Amino acid sequence: MEDKETKEILEKFDDILAEHLAPGKVAATVAAMEPKERLMFLSKLLDYAVPRLKQTDIEADVGSDVITVIPPNFDRAARIKELKQKLFETDE
Repeated sequence: MEDKETKEILEKFDDILAEHLAPGKVAATVAAMEPKERLMFLSKLLDYAVPRLKQTDIEADVGSDVITVIPPNFDRAARIKELKQKLFETDE
């Protein structure tokens, strides 16, 4: 496909998006949907707004009254060092 054709296709696509996905138009369309349709529409959009969580095994280190949850592949010492550096940074 030539660059000119690609550019024309992208411009048409932009026009379609601008026409159909203008915030006011989307809000009106969603408001007019039946509750079941609205729920399905919004749940499909969630994949683009909020990343899906992956199942993760974790270990818990329980001591005294504090429970420390340690995610896998977590380098505690490196994270503490990073936080200390941020804490002691100055805006000079």
